[in-house]
Amino acid sequence: MILEPVKTIMAQQESIALSGESQIAFQATAKIGGSEVTTWPASTPLGNIEDPRIFGAVFADGNLVHPEFKAACMNKAAEQPAGMLGFGGKKVRDQDVWDLPSAKLLTRRALLFYCRVHNLPAAHTTDFWANVMEPGDYSYPHCHYDSVSSLVYYLDLGGEDPSEKMAGRIHFSDPRIPYCCSTDPDRPTRGLLPSLREGLYLLFPSEFIHFVHPHRGSRARITLAWNISSGLPPQEIGPMASDVPRGIFEG
Repeated sequence: MILEPVKTIMAQQESIALSGESQIAFQATAKIGGSEVTTWPASTPLGNIEDPRIFGAVFADGNLVHPEFKAACMNKAAEQPAGMLGFGGKKVRDQDVWDLPSAKLLTRRALLFYCRVHNLPAAHTTDFWANVMEPGDYSYPHCHYDSVSSLVYYLDLGGEDPSEKMAGRIHFSDPRIPYCCSTDPDRPTRGLLPSLREGLYLLFPSEFIHFVHPHRGSRARITLAWNISSGLPPQEIGPMASDVPRGIFEG
């Protein structure tokens, strides 16, 4: 069987430039559905998750930010044929979706998250997309080679059954994570599975091996993903995991 490449409509480059970290964190806002939403509320701290290189942050404004993005992702996913299991569901990279005010806000937060974790004034995306997983979808073990950090944002957990403890969970199993190697250094004998909730950003080194257990919920599960590197994007863009042009954050 010969697999033909699938042509995907990619989101175009976007850039933002702000004048200072305090302004970025606490004063910048976005207008979504008639409401002013703060880019990074002061009540949203960063925290480590079992490893000093894995961070989480939870935003409580999903009732304002999520609805238009969810609807747009579901509409685009409905236009796509069923994909192969193991690839994390249908991918949404369409320009009109990522141009939504909610999408721009969430990308801005992802870039700011990266800058705050790494104490840097500028960063750029190397790839970004939405995953729409139907019940039964999952992702096989993988890492990302074209970035420093990867981020996942949980837009809709998909109504997971509480009795299915592993369903839809992201799972790290990597010899570079001490938590995974509790029995013997460099030999992962247990997984690191962060607790998930809607509104959670999860940031981790792109080289960490991770996968997602099969989704068993009552509706589609929607996550957003960004691969991010430091500084402004290079003038000459080399081979990347996808053809998505790069967005920019400059503080």
